[in-house]
Amino acid sequence: MDPTSIRIGLSGVILAILLYAAWHRYKRNRARTCEHIRGPPSPSYLLGHIVQLTRQDEVGDLEYQWMNEYGWAWKIRHCLGRDVLFLADPKALHHVFRSGYAYARTTDSKFISWLLMGESILFTDPGFDFNCGALDEDLNEFVGVYKNMFRDSMMHPTTGSLLFRHFWPYIPESVLRALVRLPAKQFVRMRHALQTINRFSEQLIEQRKSVVKTQRGIDSGDEHGKDLMSILVRANTSENPKYRLTDSEMTAQVATFLLAGHETSAGTLTWLLWELAKDVNYQRKMREEIATARADVIARGDADFTVADLESMEYVNAAIKEIMRLHPIVYLLVRVADKDDVIPLSRPITTATGEKISEIPISKGQHISVSSWGYNRLPEVWGEDAHNWNPSRFFTIDKEKQISVGVFANLLTFGGGNKSCLGWRFTVLEVQAVLVDLIENFEFELPDEKPDIQRVPAGVTIPIIRNNMHLGSQMPLKIIPVNPAPPAAGFTTKTTYIDKVKEFVVAYTSECNRNCTFASKLEASPDSRDLRYKRHAATACGGVTVGWA
Repeated sequence: MDPTSIRIGLSGVILAILLYAAWHRYKRNRARTCEHIRGPPSPSYLLGHIVQLTRQDEVGDLEYQWMNEYGWAWKIRHCLGRDVLFLADPKALHHVFRSGYAYARTTDSKFISWLLMGESILFTDPGFDFNCGALDEDLNEFVGVYKNMFRDSMMHPTTGSLLFRHFWPYIPESVLRALVRLPAKQFVRMRHALQTINRFSEQLIEQRKSVVKTQRGIDSGDEHGKDLMSILVRANTSENPKYRLTDSEMTAQVATFLLAGHETSAGTLTWLLWELAKDVNYQRKMREEIATARADVIARGDADFTVADLESMEYVNAAIKEIMRLHPIVYLLVRVADKDDVIPLSRPITTATGEKISEIPISKGQHISVSSWGYNRLPEVWGEDAHNWNPSRFFTIDKEKQISVGVFANLLTFGGGNKSCLGWRFTVLEVQAVLVDLIENFEFELPDEKPDIQRVPAGVTIPIIRNNMHLGSQMPLKIIPVNPAPPAAGFTTKTTYIDKVKEFVVAYTSECNRNCTFASKLEASPDSRDLRYKRHAATACGGVTVGWA
């Protein structure tokens, strides 16, 4: 190539960069309507505060510090000096979530969802009538692909990855989809997971189609026809062809069901069992409440709890609300303003010029980060002990005095408004059912070594043993069967007893999440009549390492 052509090419590249920089500066300045809002000084023009946020020791550490210094609304810097308005103010959150579709999800949020789940809707947890074999440490491809997914792909992103994501909104979607085929670690991990789950989903859909075709109808008496996947397939085949999902769309929905369920119900139960293991008195009250409800079920001749029974358990439901408040799985929600607006505040803030303001004018394109963690721990909303575990707070909270924000218990766990989680009610019911069965049959305690658990930010809140990040998501617990002796009917030997326990755990952890790992290395104690077991193994419900006592 001759020198003239090289110079022309280089000039073109330089001109394109300069034009982009000018355009980006214009866009950034136009959206910089919160310049007067106070916030921490930016450590870097290139990366702003984003590295600090993604690498903080525990979820909420920085938000707690910034809320104490700047109030319930503050400003941080993203890459290349972009201002981001951070909110934990209840009135502001009510406005953002209840303003129809004026505050959309950001491009990077939507695109990461596409990387993880394909062309799917955002749904929640399923029942697929599928046993992944995780209890027996059969770590097949399906089980392994989601193990430590968020640790490997979302935790501690590199500088290059953060900068790349900053430019996503300016890249055409077709080009962006091609670029994610680059051999970057997080993209390789996500692609492999999606390819594996899509292959599994296609097989599962074909199996369910075959079952539905031969049995036709829920009333066939076949329990396998009552799982969510069969119902979805059945509904899809019975609808007007104009409205049916294609096979590829069905496959994408299964991926959404599986992944969304992995870090919602499973993660919630993981943190809940940990808090209950530390609070044995409250755990005992829950077990007594469940026993009373069980007696009522038996007295009326029913086989199991109804939805009304689960809803009536005050201690159980207070514990579920409290864990979703104290340890929200999704700790940060991101939005971008689709139009100019004015966001009201319930508590005035002081600007950089010393002015007290009760509303914040913003321009179209303003990026907003909603701190679920921050709002869920406001003492003014949840009480002076908002940073502590106290389920009993939900017995006395006056809902009439709270500003309406979230769809469940006024928490931000499932978001709010038109874009709240579509399956939030199903998730709550699922957690209720699984938790009741686990607490009714097992006691949970901390292990003797009492490891230090970190709330690590990885897109979702994952538990990791401090200084043992290489082990992945872990939550060590000790599990003791309730009233283990004498053996019940059918439990004639220690081996069959453990088999029955394993069947129980399979049934209920799979109801929580089909890719939970509840491995089963069990060692019999020397006394064959003693129904005690030691256990060291893997994970349950998103990362619980359990030990049998």
